Amino acid sequence: MDILLLGPPGAGKGTQGALIATRLGLPKFATGDLLRDAVKRGTPIGLKVKATMEAGELVSDDLIMGVVRDELAKPEAAGGVIFDGVVRTLPQAEGVARLDHLIAHGPSDYAFGWREIAGAKLWQTAHCGAPSEHAA
Repeated sequence: MDILLLGPPGAGKGTQGALIATRLGLPKFATGDLLRDAVKRGTPIGLKVKATMEAGELVSDDLIMGVVRDELAKPEAAGGVIFDGVVRTLPQAEGVARLDHLIAHGPSDYAFGWREIAGAKLWQTAHCGAPSEHAA
């Protein structure tokens, strides 16, 4: 089962992601962690990420998705993963295309757009002013 946590900084994605990952026994992918790890390991994509970051530029969708695809190819990801803000743009969502659930900590219209791309079931957190579950 693949779960994408969406929301603004400080919304609780990391906290909830850690709890969900522990409960379900799934690895948790966070954008910064994945990028730093790829750079540290000196992978081909990591070297490109390092050059981009050192130039003060934003890491492109292609590089982010390359790192994500590398992680998804690992055996420990076969049973599913928790994406903690990893997929941040619609092109990235289209590139993953294996999401089962979205957990949104933010505006519902934002999350509904993601659901349309990913075809996943949307779970809205109560503090967003929406019902706790919306069927896909």
